[in-house]
Amino acid sequence: MVARWRRHDAARVPDGASARDSSLAHSGVGRAVFAVFPHTMTQPTCPACSLEDVLSHSDHWECATCGHEWPKEAAPEAVRVVKDAHGTPLVDGDTVVLIKDLKLRGGSGVLKGGAKAKNIRIVEGDHEIDCKIDGVAMALKACFVKKSE
Repeated sequence: MVARWRRHDAARVPDGASARDSSLAHSGVGRAVFAVFPHTMTQPTCPACSLEDVLSHSDHWECATCGHEWPKEAAPEAVRVVKDAHGTPLVDGDTVVLIKDLKLRGGSGVLKGGAKAKNIRIVEGDHEIDCKIDGVAMALKACFVKKSE
């Protein structure tokens, strides 16, 4: 990690820290003694030798002392919540209604406001909703629909 430095009260202090917060002391005129700042990231200890001299790789940890390697725990994926135009959460199987007329791409067709789509599926991507309207498969953005009872 490359530290970025800024000038503060005639002393160089890492960005995000202030000379008052650190144990930075001046010695002489124009010279500064640099303080050691603690690591902001938490690293695990080695399960084999319990030392904290651990190297971080993209998919695993490695102990620099004993050479033991172990996988990183995968971060839990955030649950995606798709909300309609009024802020109501949508789930698979809901029925939605278009809130305005939508032009279809590549043709002169229009989906009329008030058209109902039953049994929707929530999918990944820009168009969050897969459904059928009048027997034609469509992908819609959630901001153009509202949940129907």
